[in-house]
Amino acid sequence: GALEVYTRPDDLETVRGAIEAAGAAVAEAQISRVPTNTVALDEKRAEQTLRLIDKLEELDDVQRVYFNAEFPDEVLAAYA
Repeated sequence: GALEVYTRPDDLETVRGAIEAAGAAVAEAQISRVPTNTVALDEKRAEQTLRLIDKLEELDDVQRVYFNAEFPDEVLAAYA
């Protein structure tokens, strides 16, 4: 396995160093936006939102796309 650790952005390098000092390998360390509230979407809105996310990610000027949507499993399976 893998372990996912959440910390304040100011503490990222300190936590990363502590993990490495403990002998564990760090696969990735980044600052991310994690939603505190999520929104469950119906099938129609889920499909629309997935298409929008894809279009945004294709833009050269966009580095990351964050969202707080919860997608139904059947929509994710069909969209993939």
